[in-house]
Amino acid sequence: MKRIINNLLLVITLIIITIFPTQAFAHTTAQTGSETVKWMLDNYNHAGATNVLYYNSPTLDSTMVSDVTSAASRWSKVTFTESTGNYTGYVNQISDSNSDVAAEFWMFASDSSGHLYNWSININKYLTDQYTSPQRRGVITHEFGHAVGLNDIYNSIGVNMYAYMSGWTAYFPTSYDLIGADEADH
Repeated sequence: MKRIINNLLLVITLIIITIFPTQAFAHTTAQTGSETVKWMLDNYNHAGATNVLYYNSPTLDSTMVSDVTSAASRWSKVTFTESTGNYTGYVNQISDSNSDVAAEFWMFASDSSGHLYNWSININKYLTDQYTSPQRRGVITHEFGHAVGLNDIYNSIGVNMYAYMSGWTAYFPTSYDLIGADEADH
């Protein structure tokens, strides 16, 4: 009788495993890091790779292409490479005098492991033309930080992922930003 019960339990276990397969996720929480450590990685929307391809829209003028290339190169933990073929990111230039948003990371999608496979950056030329070149490149660097997988930081003015322009001076990724970026390629 004991043998029949053990065999029955084995069959039930195999049926359950077959019907409900286990899934392994790269990350068990929605976010790694915190405001306290000055970086936050979005585990459900991050690069998941060390080389990420992006495409520059034909709407970008030559100054903006230069700024995008410079900003993309600042993330040493993830290499962003411009591509016209198979790419995951799209960089677009708009000009909206009614918006107070200089740039935005938007229309992104991730797979079940949280790895981004589609994203866009919109750069508002109307506003960014009013910035110095270092400020403009810093804003674009910040948006590429979102493509890495980093969230905005609201309490640490001295990091590139700081969410507000007022008082913002970290135009390059800081050591804190890079620590967070290092987590993104998992």
